[in-house]
Amino acid sequence: MNVIHGAWILENTPDFIQSGGFYMWVESDEVLIDSKDAVHLRHLQGQSCLDFLKSGLALDSVGAGQGVLLSLRLPTYRNKPLPSPELEYVEVDGTVVLQDWQVYAYPLREPLKTINNIHFLCCFQASNSRIGSDFLFWYYFSQSLKQIFAKDQYIPRLLSRKAGEKTELYRRWQAVSGHYERLIQTAVDQMPLACSQQYEPESLLRHFAEVVIHELLNAAVLEMPQSFTKKVQYDFLETILL
Repeated sequence: MNVIHGAWILENTPDFIQSGGFYMWVESDEVLIDSKDAVHLRHLQGQSCLDFLKSGLALDSVGAGQGVLLSLRLPTYRNKPLPSPELEYVEVDGTVVLQDWQVYAYPLREPLKTINNIHFLCCFQASNSRIGSDFLFWYYFSQSLKQIFAKDQYIPRLLSRKAGEKTELYRRWQAVSGHYERLIQTAVDQMPLACSQQYEPESLLRHFAEVVIHELLNAAVLEMPQSFTKKVQYDFLETILL
């Protein structure tokens, strides 16, 4: 049995605009015999993980060297990571803590689309696989964001910072919707503990939404027809959009 997990991780860079990425990892019912202390005992590593992503989840772009060892804070009992409820039921008669464990994780491009595809395959086609509660939460939240795109409820915004004697401007996209604010508050209440990691839940959700919206609309802007881009040439609107 394989259980699909996912996490949104902020990129730790000195850049003014902090990006992030969605990483998935696969928990397995096979226990690793030879494992370092900080490595999760039940997860698909290296080529085994990549082979499963290709054959079980139909991720065609998977290639060697694309996975990374990711440190995640996971429920731990007696210095061992607890298996997820989807994998195995375990009775606990003591204290459960969050502890850092390394797992082999794979970064997903186009999270809105790819998370949805993986969820569909695990529910209806992939055999011997289940969705973990953390991945299920990100599926729910990411697909709920689609309502904002469908109704065009976003605007460009400018962020600025001082750089010596100059002012640098950065264009981002901002959701402007009462539905968006309600979604954030509902998602904060429903977020599993393993999803937040070391981040504050509301800030993490807003960061995920802002990065995903920005990347999606940036790609759409590049495909604008020349008939439109010529109309805004030499205009401030060109600066904001293009």
